[in-house]
Amino acid sequence: METSTQAERLKQLRRKAGLNQAQVAELIGKSRSCVAGYETTDHAQIPYPTLQKLATIYRSTPEFIEKGIEEKGDLNDKISGKNIRPLVVTVDSSGNENIAVVPVKARAGYLLGYGDPEYIRSLYTCSLPGFTNGSYRIFEVEGHSMAHTLENGDMVIASYVENWHDLKDDDVYVVISEDGICVKRVQNMIDKASGILIKSDNPQYAPDFISAEKICEIWKAKALIAKTISRKPSDVINELANLKNRYEGFNPQPILND
Repeated sequence: METSTQAERLKQLRRKAGLNQAQVAELIGKSRSCVAGYETTDHAQIPYPTLQKLATIYRSTPEFIEKGIEEKGDLNDKISGKNIRPLVVTVDSSGNENIAVVPVKARAGYLLGYGDPEYIRSLYTCSLPGFTNGSYRIFEVEGHSMAHTLENGDMVIASYVENWHDLKDDDVYVVISEDGICVKRVQNMIDKASGILIKSDNPQYAPDFISAEKICEIWKAKALIAKTISRKPSDVINELANLKNRYEGFNPQPILND
């Protein structure tokens, strides 16, 4: 995409994304006239949090929008945590990291605002004993794909994964991707196929593959705040046995990178 000004780049990126100015305005929390101004005024001073939101919506970067600089980073740099993926956190009065809570109703906003300090500050935060050495978030579980391990409405306390090579097979992770937020078991296929296989404990849900290019953040489930305590150990054992039988011999074809 060859463009000469910031305004032209924004206009072309929006059209490529299939959005109109009103839709973009709603997504970034600005007026339509403001979005129109960005697309007609050369060198408009766009606040950086807004610039980040625009870059996320358009699957671009702030550097490309402002200066036309294409991202040169290697995919392996992204996977290993050396490229972009800065984690935005807030701290309390003592300088300790807060634990931000992401309920189901905030998922759509989180996909756009996970890199926006202003958005992260808008989330409810808390602190928990034993979760102070590292970066943690709490994500609400939606749906029944992980029953009986995780139930709809449960809250998963998760720690930030910087290097995706460290993902452990069959452990539970919260995966933030361009397609949404999911809580699943993961099969690490970073080296073989540049992505991960996500699996449900509920056998009614099929596994799926997410390429590393589409992943934004990964958080490892560390603890569970359950809505009920009525689950029987035998239910979990049976589900794990069924899960093992389902995926024995699963061998997806690797994705070849140019």
